[in-house]
Amino acid sequence: NEELILIGMEPPPDLPARDDPVLKQQKVREHRLLVQKAHQDDYLNTIEESNKGLFDIEGPEMKERMKDDVRKWVNTVFEATGEVPDLPDEEDGGSLIVFDPPPPPPEEEEGDGKDAKGKDAKGKGGKDAKKGKDEPEEEEEPAVPPSVFVGSMRDAVTRYCEIWEYKNEEDNFAQKADVEMIKNELRPTVRETIRIKEVDAEMRQEIENMKAQMAKGKKGKKGKKGKKKGKGKKDKKGKKKKDLTEGETIDSLYGQLVLASIAQDMPSETFADFVGSYKNVDAMVEKQSQNKPDPSLASVRQAIVEQVVMPLASPYVAGQAPHPPTCLIYGPKGTGKTTLVKAAAREAGANLFDISPKNTDGKYPKKQVAKMLHIVFKVAKALAPSIVYIGDADLAWLADKKKVKTTGLSEAGSRILKDLAKEMKDLKPEDRVTIVGETNFPHRLEKGDLKKFLAYWKMFLYCPLPDYASCQYIWAQHIRKCGANRTPNLDTSTLARLTYTNGYAGSAIAAACKQIITDRRVERLDMKPLSVDDFIPALSSLDQTFPEEDVKFREFTEKTKPKEEKADDAGGKDDKKGKKKK
Repeated sequence: NEELILIGMEPPPDLPARDDPVLKQQKVREHRLLVQKAHQDDYLNTIEESNKGLFDIEGPEMKERMKDDVRKWVNTVFEATGEVPDLPDEEDGGSLIVFDPPPPPPEEEEGDGKDAKGKDAKGKGGKDAKKGKDEPEEEEEPAVPPSVFVGSMRDAVTRYCEIWEYKNEEDNFAQKADVEMIKNELRPTVRETIRIKEVDAEMRQEIENMKAQMAKGKKGKKGKKGKKKGKGKKDKKGKKKKDLTEGETIDSLYGQLVLASIAQDMPSETFADFVGSYKNVDAMVEKQSQNKPDPSLASVRQAIVEQVVMPLASPYVAGQAPHPPTCLIYGPKGTGKTTLVKAAAREAGANLFDISPKNTDGKYPKKQVAKMLHIVFKVAKALAPSIVYIGDADLAWLADKKKVKTTGLSEAGSRILKDLAKEMKDLKPEDRVTIVGETNFPHRLEKGDLKKFLAYWKMFLYCPLPDYASCQYIWAQHIRKCGANRTPNLDTSTLARLTYTNGYAGSAIAAACKQIITDRRVERLDMKPLSVDDFIPALSSLDQTFPEEDVKFREFTEKTKPKEEKADDAGGKDDKKGKKKK
């Protein structure tokens, strides 16, 4: 029987179910279908969650960026035509005219092209005809059309190089859905949905409001043209300041500042973003050396809160406690000066107006500068509390034409100086408006420019490089922000010493953390923990403040001191020298 079964003459006996290959194959197929269905459900759930996450987390930022782009487009058209443009209807693409503008029309060729072509054609025809009499015509070989597969193969290779060539799939043996790839594919759709449903609708309403406010302002101007300017002449002392925007509403003026990117959105920075600790050894250091130690970052933050935020936030404090109308924050690049200004505006609930030379460059030529400053301070007083911010403040006092050319400005920043001084003199404590400037190069000014610069600012605040203790706080904060919470063996004290002794600012620490602690690196922390060596290459490529620059800041600090304080410092140094001689 076994021989007959072997040659297939008799059927084999029934095998047990666990050894039957047909049943095994059927079970494998059923299991495979279950796994495929589970992966399909997981993929669909991931798509749904990613789509919802993009709308909730990245959606607001996408929306604000698109609205800013539309506002810039409106501003550009307004400056070119003098009229606020309408956003096209949804059927015509809406705001696509901003994000995907149509190509420019082709330029027409100069001269009469037809005649030239005709002459060439005739000339060539004549020559060919002559040639044809003597020589036989050569038959042209038909061109081989390109293969229909070349395009698809090129697209496949490009897609492989962009997505899969350097993608590490060691930890994804089951080939589950990749969240980041799904998000990258969903972002254009989410962005388009937000643009159509939210951005276009809100910007149409905003443009309509802007037009209505500007129309009201024009009506007010026309209505007051016939009125007499004044009943009688006044002495120069009693002469009122001329209102350059008489008849225009505050809303219309604020709309103009928004279009010019002078009125800023409410900043997201808070004082928690400006990390720093107090110094407990300043008194000892001051006794041992002739130079006073730099202020701690915590004391700088405290000074801004007491002298800027509290008077702006509380009318009672503004009326009772003396506070400076102008404040200059200076120090090395990347120490957090701009963060301090934005945090102050947020904590005080103040409007922020940016009249920095780089922000206003080319927008208000010649006499328009006076009107711009008038509008800014008029709106700032009406919508108090307000902060008028001047970034790179030294450029507004820089009169040297050679140095102005090196700044990259099309117009000298000093064109605002005369009117800025007038507006500052008109400020009162009850107005709750503070002018805050910041600069990285106060020592760029010389002689007369420096004298005017020092006379304008009533409060000087030096924002130094972080000390050792502050560096430790900053490293810990940015490592935690990047998601690397599981770093028990990372020696932050060595990193702090490294950055403190080499003159690195807080922005350099933040940049190094973002460069090294990527999402992929966070996923592999258990296998490869962070170490000090990981950050050294990143730090070596970043800017640092050298001792020569620190000396310049100390020299400028000495110039900001009042004469009495300079005399006291000189007397103290003489006393120390006398004691040493005894």
